[in-house]
Amino acid sequence: PIHPNPRHKPLLATFAEESFEGEGVFLLTLSPGGRGLRRLGERSEPSRSWVRGIAGAARVFSIRPWPGMLRPMSEDWKTAPVRTHGEVLSEHVPLAGKRVLDVGCGNGHMTRYVTEQGGRAVGIDPGARQLERARAEARVGDEAYVEGAGENLPEPDGGADVVIYFNSLHHVPMDRLDDALSDAGRVLKPGGTLYIAEPVADGPMFWFQKAVNDETEVRALAYEAIGRAPAAGFEAVTETIYVADRPIGAFEDWRDNSVSINPARAEKIAAHEAELRANFEAFGEARVDGVHFPQPIRVNVLRKT
Repeated sequence: PIHPNPRHKPLLATFAEESFEGEGVFLLTLSPGGRGLRRLGERSEPSRSWVRGIAGAARVFSIRPWPGMLRPMSEDWKTAPVRTHGEVLSEHVPLAGKRVLDVGCGNGHMTRYVTEQGGRAVGIDPGARQLERARAEARVGDEAYVEGAGENLPEPDGGADVVIYFNSLHHVPMDRLDDALSDAGRVLKPGGTLYIAEPVADGPMFWFQKAVNDETEVRALAYEAIGRAPAAGFEAVTETIYVADRPIGAFEDWRDNSVSINPARAEKIAAHEAELRANFEAFGEARVDGVHFPQPIRVNVLRKT
């Protein structure tokens, strides 16, 4: 106990004599309303005080809390392999020689990857700022970028072999998700592939930035829409989950990148900066190449019938 109290001796003695199965870290709660033994991570959702308390205790005792101490991890991804986005895409979709639409392309990193793999890639995004970022990057081939929205793609009927939604389907307006999947079916050739990669609302990256970027609802709605895709003329091919794990140099790097994507985030990040910095320490794992925040990704591959 950080604050020893004679009244706690019987409880501490019971704790010391207790036998536990397996391994784990336990929190002994001694407050009047919460006495007892609780395995760290049993809370359904960490409160701000819970995160701050665990992070503070970690600094006092020179230990680093891992994400499972603060938030229980879903079994369906906790054992998933760590892979790159490109590896998973190439494993499921032939790209060479194919016309590929990267919908919600952002800064164009996936568009460029497809081009490097021999695809004829077109990055589509509704945001002028995102298109500006994509066009500012060094070209790797004949990739192109055009303005457009998922629910009204700037592409003729049956002109594409592959449509990719990489971390972007949940950005489609909630009441237009079905329209977006229907339009993907319109532009695909018969037998064409719809590849959807969506971040799962769980994991270190999600919990680190949840205060300013809580996408729990929109990600769930996007996944529900995928389940309705057969109505738009698709059949499910496969679903898989992997973990993406790219390092961040420092908190400031994450903040600057977030603001560059959406300047409107600056005010919100500033208002929650103390909490975000505490979460950065609590959920991140510092390694020689930076601070890691593993993010589970769910992939759904569908075929146009």
